[in-house]
Amino acid sequence: MPGRIPWERISGDEAETIIAVYVCRENPDAVKVRPSRGDGGIDLLCKRDDDTYDVYQVKKFATNLSSGQKTQILNSWEKAQKFFDEHHWTMSNWYLVLPLDPTPENILWFKETIQSRSSFKCHWLGLANVEAWASAMPEVYDYYMADGREAVDQRIKSLLKAAQKPDLRDSKELTKKLFEDAEFLSKIDPHYAYSVRLISKYDKNGFTFSNRPNLMYSEIMTNSEGYSVVIEAIAKYKAAPDFSPLKTSCTLYAETPEDKKKLHDFVKYGTPFNELPVKNIKENLKLPALEMQQDEMFSRIGLLGQIDPHPLTLVLISDDTHIALEQKSRTSGRIGGEWTGEDKSGAIHIRLRTEANSLETTLEITPHLTSLSGSEVLPAFKAIDFLYTNSQSKNLELQTLHGKSIYSNPTSTNMQILDQETILPWYELLLSLKEIHDEALVDFQCPDFASLNEKQVQRWKEIEHLLKGECVIRHWDTIKICRESDKPVALPAGIAVLSELIATIGTQRIPLGYTQRLLNAAFMDIPKNNENEYILHSEASICDLLIEQKIAIKPEDRDKISHVFIGPLLDLSEYTKNMAPIQ
Repeated sequence: MPGRIPWERISGDEAETIIAVYVCRENPDAVKVRPSRGDGGIDLLCKRDDDTYDVYQVKKFATNLSSGQKTQILNSWEKAQKFFDEHHWTMSNWYLVLPLDPTPENILWFKETIQSRSSFKCHWLGLANVEAWASAMPEVYDYYMADGREAVDQRIKSLLKAAQKPDLRDSKELTKKLFEDAEFLSKIDPHYAYSVRLISKYDKNGFTFSNRPNLMYSEIMTNSEGYSVVIEAIAKYKAAPDFSPLKTSCTLYAETPEDKKKLHDFVKYGTPFNELPVKNIKENLKLPALEMQQDEMFSRIGLLGQIDPHPLTLVLISDDTHIALEQKSRTSGRIGGEWTGEDKSGAIHIRLRTEANSLETTLEITPHLTSLSGSEVLPAFKAIDFLYTNSQSKNLELQTLHGKSIYSNPTSTNMQILDQETILPWYELLLSLKEIHDEALVDFQCPDFASLNEKQVQRWKEIEHLLKGECVIRHWDTIKICRESDKPVALPAGIAVLSELIATIGTQRIPLGYTQRLLNAAFMDIPKNNENEYILHSEASICDLLIEQKIAIKPEDRDKISHVFIGPLLDLSEYTKNMAPIQ
């Protein structure tokens, strides 16, 4: 890199690209936005921790501003405001970045024309800032204006050649060579860092691929001996693929109906796929950052979904009930685009596709009730409550958070996701869990619904009624109580038991206060293997009802918990009138 970069002699596109890369390297999460027509420059968006944004507008101007250039800057500032207003986002800072320090006249113009009219802070980052970045990152200028790009290409060739060495068993020198190449590449490539590792042919699980932030490319090269080298490229900043995309040319094959659908959706809508067979065409393979001839070879390729820095949240509405859907993916292909999302519990998944030419939109909604196991209780209930409402109303509309309709079908008489018979048991189950969750002092998640039994579900329903201040009345046959003394117990008798109210949710025991159970016992047994217990028995002749209700207990009376109080037979006839089965 020269001592001073002659910005005034560099083409506008090259100057803006170099400076934009500086900004992105300083702000690795920055996202490149396509410039508006007419104003030129490059927009970079940085999302802050408080969900507001900083905007960097990069301009090429390197000499004193003309009136036309000032107009371009003003247009960029106005369009940025309009963009944020339309998206209902909040801008914290707007930065004008250019290789030019402001004159006193520039400072006055910037203050009166832009800063004084802004609801956010506006800054001028000039030549001093740009030169400081250039000094700290000389490889950026060298890559675009000197021989840096060629140096990267040569090192990649060297790395690939070393990786294809026939015998990797004596790996000391090879390891040194690979790591030297990768380290030097990472230093001179302004966009990507490189990592390498060797895998023995005896290490059957040596290559376990895992996606991670900023991983752009991963290739495993295996020689005839069965030894492998893994080469990976990691973006130094999120927008690296926009400035220096990794390209390859190959032919994809779809051999099964499932693969054909994957390929069809990828071409039409840009949807990612896990794995497809691929054949690299001889003399037409572009490896990262260079072109080189390769013999024809077969392998498999996968395209991973990209992380959208500005995910779109949509709202599904049915009558007066709604549920938010968080974006899972947003892609575009040759003929249209696709948006997929799901609610927080994962129970409701939607796929929205729009054809670019006709603007025809299709909405596909898929319930995943098995996803409720392990999810948070309140989002799970909200999803089931929505599905239950929809099963009755049978209408749907998809909107943005700000009320703009994305999809509705008023001509359809039935937009029911699940029928009422299917969703009602889930609704009753989640309603009980929500009631317990609202009263609990500790948080818990939904249990594994597949392993539930009828007895557990019935007890949750009973607890739901108890928490609402209602009595739970049921018939009983036998009940175990602790034997507190050796004194003989005269039966039949009335029994009162004070107990802690516990809801068992999965492996958790959730305390919910205290209950009192009232019953009449006809006779009792003492188990031979446990003389510390009584087994009480009921008889219809003295009313075989058990009455349970939630009670408040004073701190000084808590020593009575789990005690059994025995007295005269209780008159439980009045409860018989009000008895109704708990469904």
